[in-house]
Amino acid sequence: DRSAKETPFIFQVGYRQVIEGLDEGVAALRVGSKAAIYLSSAKGYGATGVGTTIAPNAALIFDVEVMDVMDAAQYDKYITNLEAKERKEFEAHAKEQFKKDKKEIQNFAISHKLKVKRLDSGLSYVVTKVGKGDNARAGDALEVHYEGFLTNDQLFDSSLRKNEPYQFELGKEKVIAGWEEGLPFFNKGSEGWLLVPSRLAYGRRAIEEKGITIPADAVLCFKINVVEVKKK
Repeated sequence: DRSAKETPFIFQVGYRQVIEGLDEGVAALRVGSKAAIYLSSAKGYGATGVGTTIAPNAALIFDVEVMDVMDAAQYDKYITNLEAKERKEFEAHAKEQFKKDKKEIQNFAISHKLKVKRLDSGLSYVVTKVGKGDNARAGDALEVHYEGFLTNDQLFDSSLRKNEPYQFELGKEKVIAGWEEGLPFFNKGSEGWLLVPSRLAYGRRAIEEKGITIPADAVLCFKINVVEVKKK
């Protein structure tokens, strides 16, 4: 592993924010020092190792350069400035991604001939078959069959594989925000689509689990069938 000089690794010595050997080795160096720190496995990751990256009982070598040593006040100021920078970058990315997502959703709707309604949040939905009874609301127990697609029509998940609808209580944040906002437009027996911008799905987080692969910043398109709405 390595860190770039533009973004050096920051940690507080003596607080066990790093492995024991690195904590002890860096404490012996001055600003501007360069050194190779050799560690036995006991001072590193021991008999456990780290996944497939570091084998169990592995000895380690760290080439280090001490760029700066900060006191508590300097450290607090550094962290404050870093958080402000990261927040600014996050907000800029989110704004640009939202514009991109809306365009992707529009293109998907057009290509699939879906007459969707777009909400201010960026969520688009369409009810293609009206069911019976009142629409779903927070506290209701829902059973929903769904197929989830990326905007390139790649299927990433489906309840039809097990022929068993997904069950959850609306309003308990057991599903993505796009479902929480979109499903109250549906009732028992209704069918339709939810086209969900990334900020109402998984955002910048990529998903790779249980056979499901979703890239970061992905718009998610769900074809849904509300099988049951058990009122609160």
